[in-house]
Parts: sequence; C-alpha cells; structure tokens
Amino acid sequence: MATPPFLGRVVHDGDERGIRALFSKDNRAIPCPDELGTYGSGDIVRVKSLAPLQMELLAEGETTQARLYDILERYEIDPEFSPEVLAETENWLADPGLTDDSLQDFTGLPFITIDNEDSRDLDQAMFIEREGQGFAIYYALADAAYYVRANTALLAEALRRGSSYYLPGLCIPMLPASLSEGIISLNANVDRRAFVLRMKLDEGGEICSTDFLRAKIRSRAKLTYDGVQTYHDSPAGHTLSNHDYTETLNLLRVVGELRIARAKRQGVIRFDRRYLTVGHDKDDRQRFSVKLEERNQVEKWNEQVSLLCNMEGAALLLKDAPQEGIEPVYRSHPAPLADRLNELALGIESIVQAHSLEPSIWHWQRHKRGEHPPETLANYLERLPKDGPTIRVRAALQRQILYANRASTFGVEAEGHYALGVDGYARFSSPMREVVGIFTHKEALEKLGVISKENSTAEDQALRLKVIDSANTAKELQKKLTKEANKYAIDQLLDGDLALPVESRPWRSATILGIRPSRLYVELDKFPVDLKIYSHDLERAYDCAYHQDELGVQLIPDAPEAPLFSVGSGVGVRTVGYDEKRRRWQLSAASLD
Repeated sequence: MATPPFLGRVVHDGDERGIRALFSKDNRAIPCPDELGTYGSGDIVRVKSLAPLQMELLAEGETTQARLYDILERYEIDPEFSPEVLAETENWLADPGLTDDSLQDFTGLPFITIDNEDSRDLDQAMFIEREGQGFAIYYALADAAYYVRANTALLAEALRRGSSYYLPGLCIPMLPASLSEGIISLNANVDRRAFVLRMKLDEGGEICSTDFLRAKIRSRAKLTYDGVQTYHDSPAGHTLSNHDYTETLNLLRVVGELRIARAKRQGVIRFDRRYLTVGHDKDDRQRFSVKLEERNQVEKWNEQVSLLCNMEGAALLLKDAPQEGIEPVYRSHPAPLADRLNELALGIESIVQAHSLEPSIWHWQRHKRGEHPPETLANYLERLPKDGPTIRVRAALQRQILYANRASTFGVEAEGHYALGVDGYARFSSPMREVVGIFTHKEALEKLGVISKENSTAEDQALRLKVIDSANTAKELQKKLTKEANKYAIDQLLDGDLALPVESRPWRSATILGIRPSRLYVELDKFPVDLKIYSHDLERAYDCAYHQDELGVQLIPDAPEAPLFSVGSGVGVRTVGYDEKRRRWQLSAASLD
C-alpha cells in the first residue's frame, strides 16, 4: 500500500542521510542516501512517494521559512490531509454544485472582494447599491456548509483543526487548498456558490431588514485594502474609478462611516491599535522582516459590514428561540466584573496621581452627580490627549482598560457582546476558516427551511458541543502561534546585543504598560509586542530590592539612588543575557528621564 504524502526534514548527520518525518513519534530517519540529490541538511520537504522517491522543497534549512515548521511541529499542526479527506475533495471538484436550480442567480451583480494582498481563501464578497435614501448590501459568504456536511471526513477534519492557522507567509488551511482557495473561495471571474445576506439600511445606517439567500455569484475583482485606500485618497483618474463596482467602493465608505459613528454613540471603545507584521526578509532568508502597521480606513469600513453580517446572523438564530432542532452557536463577550471596574477606577486615579496630571482631564468620571450620566470608558478614552508628552500615559491607561475586559468565547447561549454593544453575535463571516462558521451556516439554513436537517436533535447537540470546544481551542492556539512567531522576531532583534560588551549594548525606548511584583510589562516604541523585565534582573542591576506599591502602579526600590518605575512611564531597555532553560530574555531598564 502506498504511503500517504507527509512532511519531512532532510538529515545529513555523518553517514546518515535520509528524511525524518515531521509530526511523527518515530524520530528515526528514513534512509535514502542516493536519492537526496541536491537537498541540503535541514531542508523541509513534502514527500509524495517513497518508492520511487518523489518530493518537493517547501523550505531550505536554516531559513526563516524552515523555522516556521518547527513551530507547527511543536504544536502538532500537520498541514497534510488524510486520503479520506482528499477523496471527498476530489468528488466535489468533479461536481461543485453550480447547476443547483434552487440557487438565486446573482452573477449579474458586480460583487467584489477586498482583502489582504496575499489572501487566497476569500470568504466574503460584497455589492452595495442605493435603495431610496438608504442602502442595500449584498454580503456573500463562501458556501462551505454545502461541501462540508455531517458524518463526513471533511467535517471530522475541520473539527480536529478548528480553524485555519496563520504564520508569517504561511497558511495552514482548515480545508484542503483546492477547496479553500479553489471551488469554495469567492475568486474573481468564476461562478461560485454563496450564502448571501441582503441587508437593507436606512439613510442613517440603521438596519431595516435582512434576507438570507443561497445564490450563485461571480466576483468582478479581487481588490486589496491598500489598493482601495489609494482610490479613496485620490479617486480622480484612479484605475478603480470607472468600473461597474465603483459605486460599491463609494458606498462602502458612506456605510462604514455611518456604522462607525453609530458604534461611537453606542459606547463601543475605539482603541489605538498598532500591529506588528512579521514577514520574511527578501534579501536575507535567515532573517525575519518586521513592519509596524495601522489599519487603514478601508479595512475599518469593511470590518463594519462584516460585524453587521455577524450581528444579523445572530438575530436570525435568536428569532423565536429556542426552536426545536436548531442548535445555534454564539460568540459572547461578557461585561467586565464590577470588582474589576472598581480596581480599574482606582488604578486610573493612581496613575494620574503618579504622573501629577490634571484630574479634571485625566480622571474617569465614572460616578457623576446631578444631571450628567456616568462617563463610559469609550468617551473617557476618546477625550484623552492623543499626542504630546502624555502619549505614554494614554497607552498605559488603554492597556489597563484592556486588562479589565474578559475574554470572548463561543458557547450555546447568546450572552451579549460587551465590546460591540450588542445582545447577540455569531461568527457567520469566516466559514472556510472556522468550523464554527460551517456549523452556524448549517443551523441558519435549517432554520430558514432552505435545507433539511442532516442529524437528529441529539446528534446535533453533541456536534454543537464539539464545534464549541474546537473553536475555543483553535482561538487560543492561534494566539500561541502568533506569540511564537513574534518571539523569533524578538530573538532576532536582541540576539546581536549579546556579541557586544554590556556597556555598549543599545538602550531601546519603551513604555511601561503594566506592573506586577515580579516584573514590568513594557512595549518597545518601534516593536509593539510585550516584553517582560523581571524584578530579580532589576535587583541585580541596581543591587537593591524592589516591591510593588499598594495601588499596583509603581515598582519601588529600597535604595534612593535606584530608579522608580511607574505605569505609563518611558524607560530604556537593555539586553543583559538569555536564559536558555526558560527561553526568555534577561533585560534591564532605566528611566528615560
């Protein structure tokens, strides 16, 4: 019987020449010395066949791409699919269901997709038109639920993975690429099945009604956030200014800004967000590239339509609920606990006091008297100075607000979404990348009577619990993967310091965002990820003990000549060493003042 394809690492260890399978408990190399040819030690390969040996190179050894496979192996994320999954995939490729007479024909509407430059799994497409004084948004979602059905190998694999996973320049898809980047993906200039939400909004951007339809669409173009942003910045003569989909781009801005204004009125907190994008250096394949980015306006407008889709999907599931045989999954974000908000209010006062700031400007007016209502955290953060000498304090206060929040989770009850200010929220918008999206679409279509039930109620209830567990686990796993990739970039940044004498190592400016008795949490100005500076390293540097104050915003030395560290202060950070056992950097800090 032929061996299924697998990933391996080429081994040249003395006389041993072969391939060591990744994701295998057997650490022995498969000997194949004569067939390795030009493959070098450490190369990552996909082995298609052992007899005869057929393989393709995925990443050369010692490159940044190869290091990503170390992360995948550490977390047991095997990109390969089983023969059963591939067989079902081939069946769908032969008959992708486009001749289904029940599908609405929307191929005449000029849908477009807007995504990142390197995105290949296109979940969402849109068409927007004026309808009277308001708007009609046709929001098409990839019809993954049609292809991934109950009691199939594809669904079992989607449950096992939970979601697609992303590392710099590398996607590990939940579904085989010939599905997720092929016949399910809403690619340009080809017919595709879609689950369409036709949402009607009034002139103020408020939702009036939503229809849910299965349809066939044909996207006109794959656009990017940056490309559409250049159109909005300078529309005259732009290549996007004279197409049948140009009106969609214009109305996206109008609707997006209306929805953003609405969210502000609803008290939705708008955080200042910067994103660290880790990639691969084009000139040195052993080094990562790092880019600091902020989301542009197009991405924010697009997000508003996606959020609206998920809110309307939840509203459908909640209508007349509970309903026999319908087993919805919601994403809930509970409000902060009252005790935590009390701690936050005290913490804000303490930070303001530590920096001798004007209380009337910087205090959170949580308990107003008289006719004035209590100040929301959204309004508080919005009115704080956004630049100038207090920019670090603002960043620290924003982090304290984030600390007060509780995590969002998937579950069976619609417990509201505090961050979005809505009673119900469900993940409809990523059906190819999240198993919860596939299941949610299925339940919605069953509720609408578009499809008949695939399982008994008991089977669906059991499946729902598996979906919830898989989705929550995948969410946490992606956080770990991102942290691991960022750590490679941090290691690269700091590793060169160790070759220099300590006194010659650079000081990098940073902001203290949090304090615990054992550590400082800082964010570098030019590298916005958290670094931990441990108290024992500070005590070694300054030859004195440190303790946290009662209010938790200062780390105080017992020697007057040693620096005091406060949340919201600027510090210089210097590399001291590296603890191989704990896989963490030893750092010191000094006040920028």
